[in-house]
Amino acid sequence: MVKICEYCFNIFNHDVKTCPMRSCGGWSLIGVDDMMAEVLMHYWMAGYQTIFSCAGHLYENLFNPYIGFGFHHEGPEGPLNIEYCRETLSRLHDYLVKFNKDHRVIIEKPKQYNNRDMFEVKAIETIKAIEHKDYSVRSVRLGVQGQFIGFLYDALEDLPIDD
Repeated sequence: MVKICEYCFNIFNHDVKTCPMRSCGGWSLIGVDDMMAEVLMHYWMAGYQTIFSCAGHLYENLFNPYIGFGFHHEGPEGPLNIEYCRETLSRLHDYLVKFNKDHRVIIEKPKQYNNRDMFEVKAIETIKAIEHKDYSVRSVRLGVQGQFIGFLYDALEDLPIDD
């Protein structure tokens, strides 16, 4: 797990609670899966929020890479412009659905859940682990993980920027 500053998008590998960069003034850091950190930063810099993500864990019983795009209805300074956020989320969803013409991932429909609007993008294959650590299973999982993260990077190339 690494931490990313919400303001300057710098990545930190050491145990700090707030951003040590002088220009940030101590913004809080978000803990993220180290394999997702760079791709998350690019989506954030393009103006799209994520609410959770995981690249999948190679040796857990259920292997399921996913990312949730969305927004909470309340920000640190009060209610958000919900209509604008919904339009932005809808634009991202529609773009990813069109981009996914070769069905590399599963893109769920937008929904409201727990005071937030969101949709999930998931890896096509969910693989159950065998009890012992079989390297053939690991290589299959690495392939699924690579395809999932590759889709997210590929989609960034023509992603509409949210100003």
